[in-house]
Amino acid sequence: EASTEEMVFQFDHTEKVVHDRVQQAVYSLIPAEQKQAVHWQVGQLLLQNTSKEQREQHIFSIVDHLNIGRVWITQALERNELASLNLIAGRKAKASAAYQPAFDYLKTGLALLDETHWQTEYDLVLALYTEAAEAAYLCNHFEEMAQWVAVVLEHAKTLLDKIKVYEIKINAYRAQNRMLEAIDIALPILEQLGISLPRQPKKWHIVLGLLQTKLTIGRKRIESLQELPEMTDPEKLAAMRILASVNSAAYFAAPELFILVALKQVNLSVKYGNTAISSYAYAVYGLILCGVLGDIEDGYQFGNLALTLLELFQVKELRGRTIFVVNLFIRHWKQPLKEILKPLREAYQNCLDTGDLEYAAYAVLNIPINLYTIGRELTAVEREIADVGEVINRLQQKSSVHMQEIYGQVILNLREPTENPCLLSGEGYDEKKMLPLYLEANNRNAIFYIYFNKLILCYLFRSYSQALENAVMAESYLDGVIGLPQVPVFSFYDSLLRLALYPQATKREQRQYRLKVCANQKKLKKWAKHAPMNYGHKFYLVEAERARVFGQKQVAKEYYDQAIALASEHEYLNDEALANELAGQFYITQGQNHFAYHYLQEAHYAYSQWGAIAKVNDLETRYPRLKVSHETGSPMTVNATANLSRTRQTPLSALDFASALKASQAISGEIDLKGLLIKLMAVVIENAGAQRGCLILPQQGQWFIEAEGAIDQKGVRVLQSIPITPPQPSTGEASPVMTVPTTLINYIIHAKESVVLDRATQGGQWTRDPYIIENQVKSILAMPLLNKGQLSGLLYLENNLTTDAFTPDRFETLQLLSSQIAISIENARFYQEITDLNKAYERFVPHEFLRLLNKRSVVDVALGDQVEKEMSILFSDIRGFTELSEKMSPQENFNFINTYLSQMEPIITQHHGFIDKYIGDAIMGLFPGQADDAVRGSIAMLKQLVEYNQQRQTAGLDPIAIGIGLNTGALMLGTVGGKNRMDGTVISDAVNLASRIEGLTKRYGVALLISETTYACLSAPAQYAIRTIDRVKVKGKSAPVTVYEVFDGDAPDIIALKLKTRDDFEQGLRHYRQKEFAESAEYFKQMLAVYPDDTAAQIYLKRCEHFQQYGVAENWEGVEALESK
Repeated sequence: EASTEEMVFQFDHTEKVVHDRVQQAVYSLIPAEQKQAVHWQVGQLLLQNTSKEQREQHIFSIVDHLNIGRVWITQALERNELASLNLIAGRKAKASAAYQPAFDYLKTGLALLDETHWQTEYDLVLALYTEAAEAAYLCNHFEEMAQWVAVVLEHAKTLLDKIKVYEIKINAYRAQNRMLEAIDIALPILEQLGISLPRQPKKWHIVLGLLQTKLTIGRKRIESLQELPEMTDPEKLAAMRILASVNSAAYFAAPELFILVALKQVNLSVKYGNTAISSYAYAVYGLILCGVLGDIEDGYQFGNLALTLLELFQVKELRGRTIFVVNLFIRHWKQPLKEILKPLREAYQNCLDTGDLEYAAYAVLNIPINLYTIGRELTAVEREIADVGEVINRLQQKSSVHMQEIYGQVILNLREPTENPCLLSGEGYDEKKMLPLYLEANNRNAIFYIYFNKLILCYLFRSYSQALENAVMAESYLDGVIGLPQVPVFSFYDSLLRLALYPQATKREQRQYRLKVCANQKKLKKWAKHAPMNYGHKFYLVEAERARVFGQKQVAKEYYDQAIALASEHEYLNDEALANELAGQFYITQGQNHFAYHYLQEAHYAYSQWGAIAKVNDLETRYPRLKVSHETGSPMTVNATANLSRTRQTPLSALDFASALKASQAISGEIDLKGLLIKLMAVVIENAGAQRGCLILPQQGQWFIEAEGAIDQKGVRVLQSIPITPPQPSTGEASPVMTVPTTLINYIIHAKESVVLDRATQGGQWTRDPYIIENQVKSILAMPLLNKGQLSGLLYLENNLTTDAFTPDRFETLQLLSSQIAISIENARFYQEITDLNKAYERFVPHEFLRLLNKRSVVDVALGDQVEKEMSILFSDIRGFTELSEKMSPQENFNFINTYLSQMEPIITQHHGFIDKYIGDAIMGLFPGQADDAVRGSIAMLKQLVEYNQQRQTAGLDPIAIGIGLNTGALMLGTVGGKNRMDGTVISDAVNLASRIEGLTKRYGVALLISETTYACLSAPAQYAIRTIDRVKVKGKSAPVTVYEVFDGDAPDIIALKLKTRDDFEQGLRHYRQKEFAESAEYFKQMLAVYPDDTAAQIYLKRCEHFQQYGVAENWEGVEALESK
């Protein structure tokens, strides 16, 4: 027998086999028919020798043995006990999100019982069937779930005993997009609980419900509702649960009922006390206040109340969905929409942890949807939505899958030109197939999203009549998106569309359009008042279009510019592009082609940056000059008419001295070159009475336009180095666009004298200049800028409204200013050169390095200067770089490394660090401040790498991976070298350890490892996703070091898996270090069942199996000695 002295020993009251090989050998000798008996005996021994306090900790080992040997059960008491143990194991597995093992345990527990147990062991049977039904739902085993729910409903003694399985059934129907069936289950149950809700509410039901809720709350301050007593009435608690479970089904399929459900939950909470579900109820009520009643301030306060109650009750079950509702439906009415993205990730993780798969899918889905809404680059959004698609497909949440597919197709239509960009049809989605399914299920949310997105696509691609059809349909399903950020976006596009249709509409239609736009703008103005960062630019763009339609030209110009500025300020690249496009179209109708093409160029650029290639192509098709400009880099020119010309030279005479003095002071007070050029052009145009002006400067023997301004142009374009003579086009290309009269400019350069043309096209030697002929310029002034007799630049000014624009007084004012202009330009250029030189030095000797040495400049540094300081050291390199580099030429290698390093270097700087040196593909960075700076910077590097890899994949290149190691400690920073060559460096054992830790990232398959000293220096380690990885003795170090993984920079699904399994990992490590390798292995096996690709867990499992077989030295302390670097 295995219980002989040499084979087993007593430890913690549990018999354990000493040597794994002996155990395996004994097990192989046991006849197959006896193995079940052996398992039964082992399970019984484990059960008898494990205290009740430790039983749950070892429950899986105990139950696994007993389940295999359960055929040896001889007594009813043993059968009941094993069923109870399977219930404990199933609940524990489910709490760890190990849903399939939970399902298996609970199913086994059920198999041990029969019908008679409903009379003898009612509580046990009810719990087993209820838990098993939920586990089946979580595993998407809907048939077993339905069978077990039916059993409970048949045998449960009371309605309250049935509540949990009713919840499970409702949840399952929601997951399968059977929203109406979910509602049909909930309403009769609520009726039995004393709550009557109409299946198809009328408006008066809603009005009455709102009034009742207002009366119930009365004069209570919103924040005081957190002080209500706790709800204790069992039936009211049950009602709250059913109302919460049917809430989202009503939102999608019965919006009026959704409002009544939320109002009823608030009424119950205020009357009978708060419960954990009340936090969710208050959040939904806040949604209704903001999204239905337009009471944004009170709605926002109810959102805050919901979050406060979460902290008071500390119940995880509804935490995720409450955070989801508050952030997606409430916060955007007052805060930047981009700020909801991080809380949505938190909501997703919370929902995953508690098995709330439906809301986990909603939360993660709305991250890319809102990235798209705020105008983030479409390639990145497309990748994000594809990743999210994989997640929600695994979660088996059909309604969310549909939303993901719709938006995936919308983005594809914008990114890739198609024959019909308004049709949502492609490899992954077909509106013609899916829309009838949504209509059948009355999924008003999905139906709205189809028509809403088609409205936007049809409008952007100018299919206005089709857009109107979709707008009308979308509006009829607007109740399917109550409170969402898409509601203001709909009003925005609906107004733009009707204003686009207005000029060709009938009188009756025009009246309807005016009223509709007026109603939309009334709402949008209110939303913009509360959240100008989200909706201000939308309001002003509609106002600009309204002014255009009604002939208010100057008002339209101001509103276009305001909309563009606000969209740019708040980073809505999609709306900035659209605003520029509409402004350009407006200026074309006014015959001001120069301004038109300026705005259209900006639109072209913004659409390109957004990634909307189909829209870029649309612009180039409608305005071919945009394509030419994009390809040649030539600016657009003025298409104006002009008349006379005259030339002369005028000596200095009387002038407006005060005006000239003021202008001179303004110019001389600016030292920054860019700022000087902007101020200079404004001053010159104002004092000369010009419409347009250019400053032309020399550079390496060539002459370039370095500043260009105009009275109607927003801002001054500076430092673009536009050549005065555009390069000759290649064969087949369009002729270059001229920006100035080059024959006149060349004359000024050589003659160094001023020229004034009062009637530029009607006489004189420059009437044949191509620019003057094409643009019919009326008045021109060109003036050299001389400094100490040397030509340093020239001014070119024109006016196309009148002849004789540049009077003698204006000319003399400029003549007086010209010397100051020349001197100021020379000073600014000298300052720019010094600044550039200093920046160049800083690229080799970082400013932070000099600051730490207490030196002002690199010239102050002497050999041997040094300082001792505690810092965090970062080492990072590219995985498999040698193999990668072998596939590239030397030039490709340098290009790749420089591109990669340029992605990473700014992040280190942004987090208060600096680069000490580059070592091939490796980076060594120093963080003189807090250790948190180094950790946050490393996480940001990993997140930036994701974006960089998306760029590589778009270019057809393989993604790359990096490892980062951090250590914190004292180091010597200083200069080393000889008389003719010295270098700045750091010397310390802490540096070597950081390098070794980075090397460990490859071994453990992780991206970021930190040392125990870095961990100890963190201000709040709990704010990071951290787990202990190992205790190692690296080469060259005598003392062991504990290393930790920080995995905040991993992909969202990997973070979720590591968080799920972190407790098991820590338990496995604890047993491992106590030489309890069998128990340790169980935890790592349990981990790998959830996350099979966890390299660290795989390593520990192999170690445990090895040590069980071969044992460990007596002085073994759980430290891994590493011989390689």
